[in-house]
Amino acid sequence: MKKSTFLATLVTLFVISVATSNYASEGFREKFKLENEHLLISVGENNLFTLTDKKTGVIWHPDPWEGTTGEIKVTYPANLFDKQASEKQTRSASIDINKAREVICRRKGPRTVQWISSGFTLKGRPIKGRVAFEMKFAEDKPVIEIEVTDVKIEEENIDWEAFHFLPRWFSLKLVSDTGYLVVPANQGFIFPVGDVALDRIDWLSGTYVFGQRPYSRSYNPFFCFYGIVNRNSALRNSALMVRFEHSYDTKIQFHGNQKLREDTPRISAISPIILPSKGELGYRRKFVVEIIPNGSYVDMAKRYRSWLKSNGLYKSLKEKIRELPAVEKLVGTPIIWTKPGHLRVTKAPEVNPRYTGSEKIIGTFKDIPKMMRRLKAEGISRAFILITGWEREGVAFKEPDHWPPNKKLGGLAEFKKIFSKELRKEFPGYIIGLYNIYNDMYVDAPSFDESKIIRNKDGSLNGGDFWHGGLAYIICPTQYRSFAEKDFATYKRELELLDCILYDNITDLRECYSPEHPLTRKEAAEARCNFLKWTVGKKLIIGTEFSRDWLTPYVHYCDGAVGAYGYNLRDAMHENIVPVPLWDIIFHDSVVNYWWHWNNYVFSTTYVMNRPYTWMDMALQDILCANPGTWSINPEIINYWSKIMGQVSPIQSKISKSLAHVEMIGHEFLERSCMVQKTIWADGTEIYVNFRVNEFIMGNITIAPKGFYLTGSPELGELRGAMTEGFRLD
Repeated sequence: MKKSTFLATLVTLFVISVATSNYASEGFREKFKLENEHLLISVGENNLFTLTDKKTGVIWHPDPWEGTTGEIKVTYPANLFDKQASEKQTRSASIDINKAREVICRRKGPRTVQWISSGFTLKGRPIKGRVAFEMKFAEDKPVIEIEVTDVKIEEENIDWEAFHFLPRWFSLKLVSDTGYLVVPANQGFIFPVGDVALDRIDWLSGTYVFGQRPYSRSYNPFFCFYGIVNRNSALRNSALMVRFEHSYDTKIQFHGNQKLREDTPRISAISPIILPSKGELGYRRKFVVEIIPNGSYVDMAKRYRSWLKSNGLYKSLKEKIRELPAVEKLVGTPIIWTKPGHLRVTKAPEVNPRYTGSEKIIGTFKDIPKMMRRLKAEGISRAFILITGWEREGVAFKEPDHWPPNKKLGGLAEFKKIFSKELRKEFPGYIIGLYNIYNDMYVDAPSFDESKIIRNKDGSLNGGDFWHGGLAYIICPTQYRSFAEKDFATYKRELELLDCILYDNITDLRECYSPEHPLTRKEAAEARCNFLKWTVGKKLIIGTEFSRDWLTPYVHYCDGAVGAYGYNLRDAMHENIVPVPLWDIIFHDSVVNYWWHWNNYVFSTTYVMNRPYTWMDMALQDILCANPGTWSINPEIINYWSKIMGQVSPIQSKISKSLAHVEMIGHEFLERSCMVQKTIWADGTEIYVNFRVNEFIMGNITIAPKGFYLTGSPELGELRGAMTEGFRLD
């Protein structure tokens, strides 16, 4: 054995022994253990698990708050325990599976742990129930496969709503640990802890702050993995990645710098919540825990991408273009939202669930070709014009009925001119699309039909939010096509050249209890995918509001894939939530990615790490990730914004087009404030962006304030630019 190898082995053994003895001093008493070359699982007499990364000595301790392996959230009628309560009232409670009347945690073969707990207690009353899962070690890899095989409550009137599985097993303590969580929300973000909790410049006071504010939230995952990186080891990172098979019935619970009680430690943790499928487990839930040697959030995203590809769940943009050549028009093309009409509304009385208000028309269908000519005059040769508010009485009013076009905006005659072959000859690089809503149904819609709406478990109609037309009832996805077929037949008859459709909020999965079209969430996702496949068959470019990994094989672009927050200002206002381009690392060369339409450059309401994020920052973010940009125009602002777009869009388009089919293989923060970042691409391209208002110098690289530097591109060579009102190319 080489001397260096021998010394490294001694150090590793020393770290493991110290870590283990430290944990033993906290009262841990081992019942049995399983291990391979990479990992060690110790099962205590309290049936809790510890996981040791043998290469670094880092130990992932069990839940430090409640000491539990799982918590089942149940709901029940209030009068079940309180005879004075109303029959309509419900209560909820959590059941600790470690406190079951019988808990079996045993070795099953040389590499498997089996857990079975049965017989629970609720409010002092015994109830029937069972939880079972197994953990299986890989023989020669740092991998554990976990399969939940049973979750049930066998009592009338008591339903389980969620199973928080292995809660807070993977956590970092604020006072002693260094590392970060990896959270699969929107674009993706990390939550740093300890020395990695990067310095922040408070934008109000101008002073450096250290982020310790508590934060907690559960997320519907945009892709099926989460992770945590522990940097305590003197040897290297212990990066732990957890991949799960489906996001349909899974949520992610995130705790940042939180404590449960005064006697519990302040931690940052991440863990899965398993949702029932129509009140039952429905199908086995599988999780794969993997230690990535010296890994990072970039390595996790790259491994997830590889897993998708190896399982036939990834479809490249090149493949989509081969199937539908028109998709090539999206490459390097900025999206420009146009909303000819504008509706200002106030809420109507509660007895009448509708909105009323005054309407201000700020543009008509005639203005759209005029604005296109203005953009072309500023040098914008490629643009994706997306029209919203064109429907019979405006957006979110009488859907799912869209046709005919709004008479107040010019009606059918003027609308048809936008899609004419004659206009397209004038704009060969432009594509034009419509914003359609098949998720919502309003009571004033001509096609209003209760039989098409999702039914709740109690038989009531499933409602969403209030919009201009009042309460939006949610249409079952099995019924989308019945409305779309009518619209698409009309488009084919009336419009000469329609290129694209954007579907509103098709990612929202809800169970349907209608006897005519019952669906689980998993079946709802499958119904949406089938609807998208049907739409692609109409030879149209297809996009969806927001993004989910299960949609990407069937869409060409995503509205809301860029940016860590979407409409969630709570996330954006926390200084320790740091956006990272996980989505782009996984899907950049699969779908064209845009900001959410309510969060475009022109009408930005974005914050990042509790700092205002201007349109300039958003444009730089798109340069960093080689995305083509997201704008919004109307006749009142076109003169000002077209000049800026003329400076910015051609540069973004050039970069986006050159890297549209290239994998992003790396992302780095180059200084502690996270204000200077770098992306690395498979063709050798590197893009540096400086979000700061002062110059950044690193070696022989100098980046101007609000500037960028691109190098190593086989197609573009070097590009360097900075913000004025738009971009200045040096």
